[in-house]
Amino acid sequence: MTRAGVVGWADAALKRRAVVVLHVRDERAIVVWGTGTVGREVPSITIEPRERTGRILGLTKPTVFYGTNFAVVNVADIEVRGLCRPEKFFELEAAFQEANQRPAESALDPAKG
Repeated sequence: MTRAGVVGWADAALKRRAVVVLHVRDERAIVVWGTGTVGREVPSITIEPRERTGRILGLTKPTVFYGTNFAVVNVADIEVRGLCRPEKFFELEAAFQEANQRPAESALDPAKG
């Protein structure tokens, strides 16, 4: 079952990316996606390949999850790998909220989107 805190892989921003699910409503999920590009000045969290979440995802290099890099995906399209550590999940959720000035679940509401 896909729920907040799930980590896996999904298509986002034109390619297959590591994702962390922030919120699920019906059959859609808001996810933050990772990139190898470093240096943007927006709230972000880096997941290292050696840390638990990095190993679950099978990362081979540090991967940055910027609060502004998010997508809405169908839950059926997420290749679930496991769960994010709670502390890391809360950091990612906070980065999203700080960068977007709104909670993650609001991104699933077209009227607020």
